[in-house]
Amino acid sequence: MSTDVDQILAGNFNSFVYDQTQQDSLIQKYHLLDAPLTRYKIGIARALTNSPQLLQDWNWSNSWQGNSSALPDSKLLLVSRISIAIFLPISLILFFLLTRKLFSQPVAIIASLLFCFNSLLLLHTRRAMAEGLLIFFLILSLYLILNLPSNWYSLTALPVAFAFNSKQTMIVLVGFAFFALLVKQRHRLKQMVIQVLLFSLIFIGIFYLFNPVVWQKPVQVIRAMWMERSELTNSQLAVISTAAPDFIVSSPLERITALIAQVFIVPPATADVANYQEELTNSVTAYFKNPINDGYGRNMNVGFLYFFLVIFGVITSFNASNHQKTLLFLVFLSVIFEILFFFQIPFQRYYLVLIPFTCLYAAVGLENIFQFAKSHITSGKKVV
Repeated sequence: MSTDVDQILAGNFNSFVYDQTQQDSLIQKYHLLDAPLTRYKIGIARALTNSPQLLQDWNWSNSWQGNSSALPDSKLLLVSRISIAIFLPISLILFFLLTRKLFSQPVAIIASLLFCFNSLLLLHTRRAMAEGLLIFFLILSLYLILNLPSNWYSLTALPVAFAFNSKQTMIVLVGFAFFALLVKQRHRLKQMVIQVLLFSLIFIGIFYLFNPVVWQKPVQVIRAMWMERSELTNSQLAVISTAAPDFIVSSPLERITALIAQVFIVPPATADVANYQEELTNSVTAYFKNPINDGYGRNMNVGFLYFFLVIFGVITSFNASNHQKTLLFLVFLSVIFEILFFFQIPFQRYYLVLIPFTCLYAAVGLENIFQFAKSHITSGKKVV
């Protein structure tokens, strides 16, 4: 789908036009289903490096050998991965600045170390998929929402729109951005209305620009997008319910358990399903020879310790008088509820968006435990 960039550069926008009679067209389905930013980023990288395009789509019901013509060559694979992975170090810098601004430099250092050595981030943000862009624009959105002056707040629509166009699950950021705006402008009704209108215009404008498929029939296409996404979700549930019914998480307790397991305990997952496990064995083994990639400490004991550090960090950082910390906690809570409510298939990459928050709150928990211990040691010495 990165060939969309080729079509745009050639001025061939007719290839994006929605045609209701072409319901079986894979390209049209992907235009309706997927957020466009990842394919644009890879397409731009391909154009800059003169890398070949991939002519055939992967067929997940076919064997590895049957998909040989859909395998990218080494140059295309490297270029595609680098075009996404390059955002991780920038995300780390933004994450450090955000954490230091909200808490302290020691917390920022600890959180950043947890962030840059997190094996799930190291795996999923270097793949030619949406997660690298998603994490970057999530952190950039949070940084700007919490720090931009009120008169410029509407500009937060830029990273929020980019996040949404990286992955549609980031619709939760739109609600958070509006809520933060209401908090910041609660005593200035006129300014609030202006900022809401500007934010909405920027967000809708970017969505419209990045999705040429909606240009001719926006209402009809947006409805078709929703139907395609619902159909895909139902199809996935039907297939997995038949092949591996225990993998579906239906009850609230199962979903909470899956969330805790995937975020804190389960080792990095190189694939959502294991239908090509044999062919990938050598690559997976080579990748996990690096102990950093291997996810050291992702087990029950260390995982639950990390989980309780996060809970302790949330509790001890909560301060109703500090709007920024409260807003950060609310977006963390919103993302948790979104995952618990909408996701019945616990693919690990679905939970990746929680990792920056868990790194932050674990760092806060560690810092507060250290300060508590330090104060008790100091007070003990004074008594002696």
